[in-house]
Amino acid sequence: MKFDEIWKNVRRIPHISELGARELYQVILDEKPSRILELGFAQGKSSAIMGAALKKLGHGRIDSVDLFVSMVRYNNPSAEELIEKLELDQIVFLHREQNTYNWWLKNMIQQQLRRSSRIEPIFDFVFIDGSHNFTIDTCAFTLVDRLLKTGSLILFDDLEYNYYDINERQNRSNDPPELEIDSYDPRARVLRTHMSESELREPHVGLIYNLLVKTHPNYGEFRTSQNGNWGWARKLRDWGEDYPKRREWQWTNILRKYMSSAL
Repeated sequence: MKFDEIWKNVRRIPHISELGARELYQVILDEKPSRILELGFAQGKSSAIMGAALKKLGHGRIDSVDLFVSMVRYNNPSAEELIEKLELDQIVFLHREQNTYNWWLKNMIQQQLRRSSRIEPIFDFVFIDGSHNFTIDTCAFTLVDRLLKTGSLILFDDLEYNYYDINERQNRSNDPPELEIDSYDPRARVLRTHMSESELREPHVGLIYNLLVKTHPNYGEFRTSQNGNWGWARKLRDWGEDYPKRREWQWTNILRKYMSSAL
């Protein structure tokens, strides 16, 4: 499916801009992933864009995960309605969880475990655009890392998102009561009134990207796009790839030192 065709059908749906949609669409065409994971899909706009790119490639599957509670806000159309209308339901598979998509990730890790107790990576592109909460998405990145294949890209949306600005906007708007400052955040499922001043003002996703992803020894090729709101990284290696060699080298050196001292 060409970009102009998919954009004509989703352009009025929030939240991704046309420039962002084009970038995401082109990255999928360039990377040619066979299995995509999306955490947080709202009304399914980005899911549809990536699905259209996979359809043009002629192969691939997307697993998109969100919460049941998000249906309260993100409807008309719902993600399910949009994906079915665009006839992408054989490419995009939507999953909803009661409390957190991290539980879905836990289930995937259990599914991928083999008798050797090694988690077999399954995804070759991951897009994290869900809770925007440091606690929840730190856990998500840790779990996703075990499921992401070496050489694959991971994308974080809303590096500059912070709860303070969201609260200010909602206080000036006519959002329904369940979305106000003294209620649960509909995506993160956390009480914002229990946050400290720094928790409200600091960008949670940006902290994860800068403190955990960019300092991770297994990731590289870092870049930002969309005016600094998107953070990209590529998984260059896996923990298990050189661990046996390192362990063998360590034990060999220990044995040599022991033999030398014995002589």
